[in-house]
Formats: sequence, C-alpha cells, structure tokens
Amino acid sequence: MKRILVIFIPLFTYFFLTPNISSAYANDSLTLCVKKSGVVFAVGSGFHAIRCQKNDKLVTLNLNGSGGVGATGDIGPQGATGSTGAVGETGPTGATGDQGPTGGTGTIGPIGATGANGISGYELVTVTNSTTDDPKTVVADCPGGKKAVGGGFTSSTQSVQVFEIGPTNEGSSWRVTLNKTTISSAWDMIVTAICVNAL
Repeated sequence: MKRILVIFIPLFTYFFLTPNISSAYANDSLTLCVKKSGVVFAVGSGFHAIRCQKNDKLVTLNLNGSGGVGATGDIGPQGATGSTGAVGETGPTGATGDQGPTGGTGTIGPIGATGANGISGYELVTVTNSTTDDPKTVVADCPGGKKAVGGGFTSSTQSVQVFEIGPTNEGSSWRVTLNKTTISSAWDMIVTAICVNAL
C-alpha cells in the first residue's frame, strides 16, 4: 500500500497543477519517469522535462482505456466434492385415527332379467313286462310332449345282463333291454321314466 500512494500522489499533482498537461497527452498517452526514490513525474512536450534521466524507469500510460484485453488466466482446479449429509432418523408412526361413521345405504340396483323357466310337470311313468322274452326290451313313454330326463329299471331276478339303457324317441321315452342268464320261466321287468315339461 505504501508504494501505491508514493506513485499516485505525484500523478495527481501533475494532472491538476500543470497548466499545459492537456497538450502533453493529446495523443491519448502519458509518459512518466519513476525514480528509485519512488518519485514519479511526467515528461514530454508541455512538462518540465522532455525525457527521463539515466537510471529512471520509463512508463507509458494509455489514457483512453483502449488497451488490448489481457490473456485469459488458467482455469483453477476443481473444488473437492462435499460429503453427503447424514440421513435423518425416521420419526415414530402416528396413532391410528378414529373410525369414521358408517356410510348411508346405497340405492337399490335395477331388477335383473327374467331367468329361463325351471323344470315343471315332474312325472314318473312305469311300465311292467312279465313275459319270458329273451332278451327283453321295455319302453316307458312320457305323455303330453314331456321329455325323459332320466330313468331306471328293476327285475324280479338278479340273473340278467344289461344290453342298453337310456332315452329314445328324441328324448320322449326311456328304453331298457335286459337278457336273462340262468332262468327259463317268466320274470318281471319294470322300467320307470322321469318325465318333465320341455325347457
């Protein structure tokens, strides 16, 4: 700081006290001489001296600020990466709130489509045959256009074999065919059909 004050105080004196200073830097520059003692004085046309003395340091100032831009300085080193902050602790879970009131009853939904008619007209039809036929076939027919949805048979003897059993006549009858195995006399065969109205 001491060196700066020594240099600029003489400059201030020359700028404001020298009568011919405007003509001395008409070319936008000012020539200064710096002595080893720190004294600075302007030289040139209009000043007390024309040139610097021996051992003085010559300094030329550009007064219009149009000097060239200085070179860009080197990029400084990258700063160190900061450390990651600690993870905060998880706070306690809050208490469960009170149960809310029960909601109101919803509106009644629309009536569904009418379902198909269920089974009706349930009826059992039984036919008995007491002949000595071998094999023996018995058919139980459902009345009034009803359909046989099932059926069965019974026999007065266990010495028979079943040849066929099931619906016939497009489902309107129940048919059973048996064959006797050991007897030769007449025997009873009873066939039953389960009849219902067509769906």
